[in-house]
Amino acid sequence: MKYKVPSRLGSLLSLGLLVQGCATDTSDAAGPAEVEADAFALTTGLDLSAAIQGQNSAVPGENIDYNILIRNLGTTNAGSFTVTLTATNAASLTVPGASCTVSGPSRTCTFGSSSLMRGFAFRKSVQVGAPASSGTVSLAATVNIGGDVLPANNTFPLSVLVTPLPAAVSIAPPQTTDNLVCAGSAPFTFADCVAAPSSYVPSSFTLNADHTVAQPGASATYSYVWSQPTPTTFDLTITTLATGQPYVVYQGTISAPKCFRGTIAYPGLSTPRYGAFQMCMTP
Repeated sequence: MKYKVPSRLGSLLSLGLLVQGCATDTSDAAGPAEVEADAFALTTGLDLSAAIQGQNSAVPGENIDYNILIRNLGTTNAGSFTVTLTATNAASLTVPGASCTVSGPSRTCTFGSSSLMRGFAFRKSVQVGAPASSGTVSLAATVNIGGDVLPANNTFPLSVLVTPLPAAVSIAPPQTTDNLVCAGSAPFTFADCVAAPSSYVPSSFTLNADHTVAQPGASATYSYVWSQPTPTTFDLTITTLATGQPYVVYQGTISAPKCFRGTIAYPGLSTPRYGAFQMCMTP
């Protein structure tokens, strides 16, 4: 799924606002998972692959949403299959709307009519509870089916680092940053950007002491003002100089010792647009 923003946002490329797209639909909690067409080269025979889409870091006690993506990469339609999900060291693993057998930290699940046509993908949302203390949660998703010609891609591991957030982040300007941005047509979180890494638009800028933002190529049509309302939050407002009205608004909270994550709103557009961003300070 690709999203396009209006052409005049091209002038804001320096702040990562010319966006290619993000997967945003992760809801299927009460029924069968979404089955969708995809575009990829097909392997001769039966070939299912598994992937986990979502964040690789968390804070203690956080509930995290992940997408489990099963793709049929083969030329043969797939019949019945199951998916084994493992969350070692997690506080909980919840698979809504599925029939699962439990074995320790693992769930082996079926999802309604678990067949998958060639060239199609099957996506299911699950929830993982991070432990109450620091550590690492080891996630894995394995699709189980007989006759798979390429079993090497049947299992996908993901390691999630669980660490408490600091009480505050101090921005000492001038401060350079590395940023990742994605945007679409519905509200979503930065975890959805992680689910579709090709959606990222990277950028870098400098936060000045007068609260302006400097970067080569920034459009003179807009003004860029940053602020830190609290020790754990960060805001950035891009204003159209001709009208004095906000065009893009970033609002983030601390997500790592030197990073903020949050949402982006585009009040200056006639069609609602929303986004998510990560901004990390560099030495």
